[in-house]
Amino acid sequence: MHCWPTRPGVARCLGRIVVATLAASVSTLATAACDEPAGQLINAEGLVERRATETSPWQVIEVPATLCAGDMIAVRPPGRAAVQLRDGSLLRLDENSTLHVLAASRERQTELGLVEGFLHVITRMRKHFSVTTPFINALVEGTEFSVASRKRRAQVVVESGTVRTENAHGSVVLPAGAAIEAIADAGPRQIEVRPLDALRWAIHYPQIVWHDDDALARLPAAQADALRAAQAQMAAARYGDALRLLDGVGNGPEATSTRVSLLLALGRVDDAVATLDRVQHEGDPALAALTALIQVARNQPQGSDTARQAAAAGPDSAAARLALSHARQARGALDEALAAARDATRLAPQNPFAWARRAELELSLTLTAAARRSLAELTARAPQLPRAKTLLGFAELIDGATGAARQRFGEALAADDSDPLAYFGQGLAAVRSGDYEDGRRDIERAVLLDPGNAELRAYLARVYVEEDRSALAGKELELARRLDPASPTPWQFDALRKLRDNDPVGALADGRRAIELNDNRAVLRSPHLLDIDRAAHSASLGPAYSRLGFDLSLRRAAIDALFDDPIGASGHRLLADALTLMPRHQAARTSASLKARLRQPLGRAPLPQHVVAQKFPIAEGSRALSPEEGTDLFLRGTGHLFVTAVAGNQETRAASIAAMRAAERAEVSLNHYHYQRSGLDGFPDTRISGTHLGMRFAPSATHTVLAELSTAELKGGPDVPGLLQDSMPPLVDNPLNRDTARLAFRHAPGTDSETLIVASSDRLRERSEFDFGPVFGSSTLSTTAYANTVEILHSSHLSEHRLTLGAGHYRENSKGVQIPSFGFPPMWARSTHTTIYGRVDYKHSNKMTVHVAATHDDLDDMPPASATRAGGKIGLSYDLAAPTRLQLAIAQGIKGPKYYDQTILPTDFAGFNQTFDDFTGTRWRSQAISVDHRLGNGGRIGAGASHRLLDVPNAGCGFAVGCRTDWDEWLYEAYVEKPLTADIALSLNWIVEKLDFTGDASDSPTLPSYVRTELVPIGIWWHLTDRLSSRIEATHLRQHAMIDPGGGIVDRTEDVWLANVHLSHEEPRQRFGFSIDVHNLFDRRFRFQNTDWNGSPRTPLFYADRTVLLQLTMRY
Repeated sequence: MHCWPTRPGVARCLGRIVVATLAASVSTLATAACDEPAGQLINAEGLVERRATETSPWQVIEVPATLCAGDMIAVRPPGRAAVQLRDGSLLRLDENSTLHVLAASRERQTELGLVEGFLHVITRMRKHFSVTTPFINALVEGTEFSVASRKRRAQVVVESGTVRTENAHGSVVLPAGAAIEAIADAGPRQIEVRPLDALRWAIHYPQIVWHDDDALARLPAAQADALRAAQAQMAAARYGDALRLLDGVGNGPEATSTRVSLLLALGRVDDAVATLDRVQHEGDPALAALTALIQVARNQPQGSDTARQAAAAGPDSAAARLALSHARQARGALDEALAAARDATRLAPQNPFAWARRAELELSLTLTAAARRSLAELTARAPQLPRAKTLLGFAELIDGATGAARQRFGEALAADDSDPLAYFGQGLAAVRSGDYEDGRRDIERAVLLDPGNAELRAYLARVYVEEDRSALAGKELELARRLDPASPTPWQFDALRKLRDNDPVGALADGRRAIELNDNRAVLRSPHLLDIDRAAHSASLGPAYSRLGFDLSLRRAAIDALFDDPIGASGHRLLADALTLMPRHQAARTSASLKARLRQPLGRAPLPQHVVAQKFPIAEGSRALSPEEGTDLFLRGTGHLFVTAVAGNQETRAASIAAMRAAERAEVSLNHYHYQRSGLDGFPDTRISGTHLGMRFAPSATHTVLAELSTAELKGGPDVPGLLQDSMPPLVDNPLNRDTARLAFRHAPGTDSETLIVASSDRLRERSEFDFGPVFGSSTLSTTAYANTVEILHSSHLSEHRLTLGAGHYRENSKGVQIPSFGFPPMWARSTHTTIYGRVDYKHSNKMTVHVAATHDDLDDMPPASATRAGGKIGLSYDLAAPTRLQLAIAQGIKGPKYYDQTILPTDFAGFNQTFDDFTGTRWRSQAISVDHRLGNGGRIGAGASHRLLDVPNAGCGFAVGCRTDWDEWLYEAYVEKPLTADIALSLNWIVEKLDFTGDASDSPTLPSYVRTELVPIGIWWHLTDRLSSRIEATHLRQHAMIDPGGGIVDRTEDVWLANVHLSHEEPRQRFGFSIDVHNLFDRRFRFQNTDWNGSPRTPLFYADRTVLLQLTMRY
């Protein structure tokens, strides 16, 4: 224990505060004047002095001065200072504070002595940390706390962690959010102090006061010169120097308002309030504006009224307009806040703070071009203002110029090292570049400089999650929630943390809470941007739904995300995942994948191959052979690598690799996959492989060019014997080779509009092999086709409605050869399909949105598939209550050529899929209804029904050709998917699909005339340990099918229970994982009639035999 002087002439041996933290980190220090530097001064507002011994003279120091063990530092009024210790700990000192750095080391205990004043400590990485005061000893197990040492007492306030305080007279244990006070002759006693109140001296206040040349000209020359000099120092962020220049200037309104503004900048809020109370505004609107600014910062309800009164009393006051801007932002009127800021620049074009505020709001509304113009005006008027460089850094970051952004933030901090926004921006840029250590250090400094900012703390926790410091991130997020209970950001990031910790149930609950709180971000976002945020929150639930086996909830989350943000990547990416297992939805799935790839920003993890590939059969649907979506929802990186391998019985082998490398303006991605499995008796083995190479170039934030090359080979027969297999001409094999080249361009001038142009070329080689038995033998149709596609799509968000316009043209030339030929020549065919699409989504109110669309299709194919048809669609989305949504749709359309299956045109409407794998030329009409209720813990219950009337060419014509027949398709769904406890989740679904040929069954000898499939899947997810979880699934399958192959109706049924077991283990940060799956656990023998008439190999819905699969995954 050390002894040091606590007051002049008095020395005491003091106790220690020991702070328990989780890990150790090394921070870069300035060149030391001692053998072991103890720390570095990283911020000095005003005068900061140091002395090496008690008898040494005080010496003024500046950033980045090195501190040694034994040094004492003092912060003179007015001012504040920040220090980073060698062990990574961060300290903030208020004015009139003296700190003795007794020892600071990476390996040994750090000891500090607070002689007097206020000290705020953030120590994340230390196991032992001590602070001594004259009146209290404390043992701390936490990460953040404040200490105040006054003449007769001391205080300890705990922001995060647990503290045991003690002295000779007693002890008290403090949880986070609690405080004690101690005096010399008594034990510590608890007091009521909000942590934020204890740190009000550290809160950051914006500047709004500026007196132009005309106002200064009306003042006495000496006062005008002093104010002019003070404002020059303010423009350079030298607030302490500016305040000293006002000594002796007097108490006129101009001098008083400038002095109060500077006091706020220096954290002397109590002095600022006392001054304002004393002058009682003196009729000056600038003083009233400052009062309003303080009230708004303190969340006092009268702040908005005070700002309006100030603006009314001073219609020519720019300061009043700026205060009104902040007040409007506080109540969610962001557009009105920007209007007030623009008024301020009009009234006082010389006011640099007005231009800074205007640019800040324009950036918040993603009006980057307008923000750059405002920043140009700001730079011309106040080239030294550091905030201009900070905002320009954010503009560069939004535009994707990470290197330029880091340079701008560095310049801003060189000019003003007290700006938390600059540190935050520099940290984000570092993280974007993959430098997590530097990024975390900068964001920690931002938190130190603005400890009451919940958003900063949430983003700091997000970086901790990436560094696998989950417990530390959890404490930071809890503190952020206490500071701002209305913010959704801590809940959103905590959902990701819990998902990483193998707690999908907790992730669902937190993600659901983030959605509920989404609109509270109205102080930061416009209504349209709030929709985008809500879409991101909905998409963030997807990985948790997938982990729990909540497949219908996964699809609903994708629908919700697309409802709020149809031009965002997240919703399309999630929809592509959700449609993996749905029959006759493969064209919709691959189209959603294409839209996601076109829209996702640089640096995002590459899409899993089962989403990119055409009909890629994987062992576990959306839950295998894919990188975890949740690993990349919020941050981008410079590189990603995902490797998965699967092995099992039935000679099952699979492997997948997805890699991406990104630079500032470009990225390249490579996906490769291979899957094989032994076939059923009489059928070939399933073998699928493919490669996808993607190259993306973004010359600016508004333009993206995407080039893709891909090749795929699909070969194989059915996975389960067909229910009517003996009565149908079996498709023995249907191998397909497909090569694709694509070039796409995206122009997105803002978050509310985009234009996509896509051109692609395909070469297809398909062979269909049928076995008609010993009498007729086998027959093979070999087809080679070349296809070209050109599409354009424009989407915009205008006030209360969204407008979507698009067009596409597809041309295919093919050659078919019959083997044996029976004397027939090769068949040459040409197919074209031109589509024009228009859609309006009108938001009638917060509860109701009306959807209207019109289409025109011109399909030229072999008769009777050819058709020219205009169609319409109308739909309704209505929120019955906050968590319950009703959706209705009536629509009609036409199915284009089979391989026109990847389109950027909308494939969904009013929450329902509109693209199906029907026969070419199928005309359809549909009606659909659904209701979905979101539970508070993240679960869902709901139901839906749809009916499609199909007019199908060449199906149900007997052995003739050239006719059209009517088919009915019905789909019913009901689901309950919800967590039961923190460790158990239940899914119970009911799905019925019915296909019915309305004509004479004898006219459909090659296709079933009736198929009714009923599925009742029941799943239980169980959290076994921190890293181990299991899922048990039981599915009741009932199927009824009929066909008349020519000798009468064949009528068959199947009724069977199937069971699957899944066991998975995830390592920290999900770098490595493995799982064991057992399908058809009890080896049940059954038949199942697949209704995917197109016949290509696809994801197995069921397994004919007991199948055990082992999967290993690596993620980097």
